[in-house]
Amino acid sequence: MTVGYARLSAAGQDPACQIQALRERGCDRIFTDRSSGRRQGRPQLDAALGSLRTNDTLVVWRFDRLAHSLRHLVALAGELQRRQCRLVSLTESIDTGSPDGGTVFAVFGAMARFEADLRRERTADAHRVARTTGRRLGRPSRFHERANVRAAQALLADPSIPAAEVARRFGISRNTLYRWFPGGAPDAFTGPLEGGAA
Repeated sequence: MTVGYARLSAAGQDPACQIQALRERGCDRIFTDRSSGRRQGRPQLDAALGSLRTNDTLVVWRFDRLAHSLRHLVALAGELQRRQCRLVSLTESIDTGSPDGGTVFAVFGAMARFEADLRRERTADAHRVARTTGRRLGRPSRFHERANVRAAQALLADPSIPAAEVARRFGISRNTLYRWFPGGAPDAFTGPLEGGAA
């Protein structure tokens, strides 16, 4: 069986072009998703993959309709290969069932590993630089906003409110709270302030 998969990444896109190409390729069934981001679910892709049996073929108009990254594409191709299914891209003219198509995906796999290694190396370098300069990586804390610092100070000044409760109200751990307010002292804030009047 030949299964087609189409994906529209914008609400106004017309699937006719992709679907016509898939029909011309002889797809017995066509599944279509409408999604714009990698975090959105793609139930029709799951259904398309679930419908495949040994020796079936999954056809897409273009690889970017199937995968959100090179690594994702290589992973999907590997899954299909393990299930003894072929993957065909009409626009790129690649068929993993052909010797040339298999070679292309071997190169893709090497490129995906190289890309992952580079990303890990850059992240490690950034952490090393941050440690030597005393910077913290990641999203700025909610406490960096002046209003939140004042609210935390008021809560910490109330002896009836435990530090654990103050931390819970701000969605952080007690250790993080103590890092910004050493000893839980309301006037001991150690971070930078952002926003609001002095």
